[in-house]
Amino acid sequence: MPLQPGGSSGRLLTFEDDERDAAVEAARDLDRAARLHDIDLDNLDLVAPCDGCRRPEYRVSVGHLSGRDAAGLIQALSAAVPSGIPRADSAALALHRALSAIGLPLECAAVVTRHHDGSDSLLVAVEALEVREAAVLTEALLNAARGAA
Repeated sequence: MPLQPGGSSGRLLTFEDDERDAAVEAARDLDRAARLHDIDLDNLDLVAPCDGCRRPEYRVSVGHLSGRDAAGLIQALSAAVPSGIPRADSAALALHRALSAIGLPLECAAVVTRHHDGSDSLLVAVEALEVREAAVLTEALLNAARGAA
């Protein structure tokens, strides 16, 4: 609800942010599409614009994926790409190839990292996506779900 400032101007202050709202909706759509493939995006978050690092728009951060969820994402994206995804040496490389196959840029490359609790279980990190890139990933997951149905 807009706030009414003091004074006689009658001017309303609003704090709407259409770009943030679009990013929130893209993140929700991506989460719903991932759940169709039993992929948990537990670390899904928004990254705010940053003038200092020249990132003018909100981004959707997928965060870290477990090995199971990375494999599920690779499998779903392979189903969405007619030629499939070539076999790779690691989940990170396979996910990078899968993201590239649906047209996401190299900046979305996945990196394998050690779990923060020091355990040997590996996680796959994905760079934050622009809203339009999140929409591309969402569409690929939805297409794969439709193809599997």
